[in-house]
Amino acid sequence: MKHTRIAPLVLGAATLMASGCGSSGSQSSAPGQVIVKANPICLHATEALAGLYKVSNFKDIPPAAAKTASEFRNASTELANLKPPASMTSDWKVIVDGYQTMATDIAELGEHAKVTTKPDVPVLAQLINAQHAIAVVASKRGIKDCATLS
Repeated sequence: MKHTRIAPLVLGAATLMASGCGSSGSQSSAPGQVIVKANPICLHATEALAGLYKVSNFKDIPPAAAKTASEFRNASTELANLKPPASMTSDWKVIVDGYQTMATDIAELGEHAKVTTKPDVPVLAQLINAQHAIAVVASKRGIKDCATLS
């Protein structure tokens, strides 16, 4: 008799757990789901960066840099909104922070180009370092479109 009363309770609890009731709503995704969602975000930013690299007229750098920086800020926000599994948290932070750093550096380079034709070497170095850090982590995690920032 006791078994017949326990079974509905177990079934009810299992149903609640499966439906996500009682969860905080900030559950992490499986690594594959995060990668599938991240790749198009990264690809869009990478395409913007490629467009900036193709600018041949110096006076066109500031507006192109502003647009590219905006794309990287948006990508950083979108990537930050993805919830990777705990095993990816540290690497994910490198990617998200790297995209934010790149956004800041690209915007700064655009502003710098408004006043001089000389490169801002320290900012360029920061940008390259951020690109490298992202590429290493993204490559390790199989996020191909985040690994190819060029």
